[in-house]
Amino acid sequence: MRFVEELTIPFTELSGADADLTEEERAIQQSIRRFSLDVLRPNGVICDKMTAEEMIAPGSLFWDTMEQFKELGLDYKSTEGMEPKIAGRMMSIVFEELSWGDIGLAFSALVSSFPDGAAHGAGRDDLAEWCAPQFGCWIITQPDRGSDSLFTDANEIAAGGKPSRGNLTAKWMDDHVVLNGQSSAWVSGGPVATCAIVQVPCDYGDGILKEDGSANGVSLICDLAKDGVSKGKPLEKLGQRCLPQGEVFFDNVKVSHDNVLWSHDQYANSVFSMLTDGNMSLGPSFVGLAQAALDHATAYVHERKQGGATLMEHQHVRHRLYKMFEKVEAGRALGRRVMEYNHVAPSPHLMYSVPSKVFCGDVAVEVTNEAMQLFGGNGLTKEYPMEKLMRDARPATVEDGENHALGLMAANLISKCFDASN
Repeated sequence: MRFVEELTIPFTELSGADADLTEEERAIQQSIRRFSLDVLRPNGVICDKMTAEEMIAPGSLFWDTMEQFKELGLDYKSTEGMEPKIAGRMMSIVFEELSWGDIGLAFSALVSSFPDGAAHGAGRDDLAEWCAPQFGCWIITQPDRGSDSLFTDANEIAAGGKPSRGNLTAKWMDDHVVLNGQSSAWVSGGPVATCAIVQVPCDYGDGILKEDGSANGVSLICDLAKDGVSKGKPLEKLGQRCLPQGEVFFDNVKVSHDNVLWSHDQYANSVFSMLTDGNMSLGPSFVGLAQAALDHATAYVHERKQGGATLMEHQHVRHRLYKMFEKVEAGRALGRRVMEYNHVAPSPHLMYSVPSKVFCGDVAVEVTNEAMQLFGGNGLTKEYPMEKLMRDARPATVEDGENHALGLMAANLISKCFDASN
């Protein structure tokens, strides 16, 4: 037992119970916190009030924010040379701090590097370098192929049923791939992207759907400036309005085999890898949003007076604030653990990324909801930050995989682990 010499407040960092941050980690954390406070948060409030088309118009505040984000130097090379565990912790801190500022703008900036990150992961640094200066996106979901696009092993297909072949498909030719159809309206960065990592069902000459209901597919890098590519209008939506989303259409778009990252039997693994990385990154991001809600609520209950005292002096309010704090710290611990695991383990794995995304997403929704309740009627107005934070939190249980669908995928993996150990 360590004896407590003095009864005082605990040592904390911006990320709570971090007792061993290095000076470099603390400096990076504080630098991003300043960027979030000075740039992301105020710009997010302004962009949130714009229409979707106004926000992405040339010269808008959105583009100014993206340019300022680039100056931070955060890209797929950011953790090169770091010990894997340190890299995992550092990325957790980065995602959390950016989302503490504004999760929509944070996601916009981070998703823009998906194509270069995927190309780098495939060992194609030539394509990664081509994608790096551009605004990228990840195209996988389709109007009639939402969760089905994630079920590459067909485990969740109803008995006797078949998944949708999708609205966007590829045809494998001698030296190129032909893309036809449209993505869903939920492509993050879609309305403004100039390149994309595209993961779609593909016909290699024997059809798209296999006998077991799973789909053949291909993962490739596509130049969205090609003839035949067009964009739909940016989506008007409830929350994360600072993240432009919209459809991308393909009309006989030819993509060279040189741009293919994974094909044939590697397709399922590539979807698994992208989803593992995406879910892993979302966990700490949702914690950042929840921490922002907790911070606002803590300040408010110390200022607002009702019942002859500040709200904080009422016992039931203190209990509710504690439960919010408890959830944020639990989410942070899980998100950090999964991020470190996926950086250190022999291979990253979706079975652990899913609970990070699902649990931390639930935390974001629950904490913002309780913070809204503590604000009372004031929380419903746009004069206070809570209504925006609550709207921004709500997509957390749906984006990058609906939580229940992801849970089913993880449950199958848990079962496979049990079978393998017995």
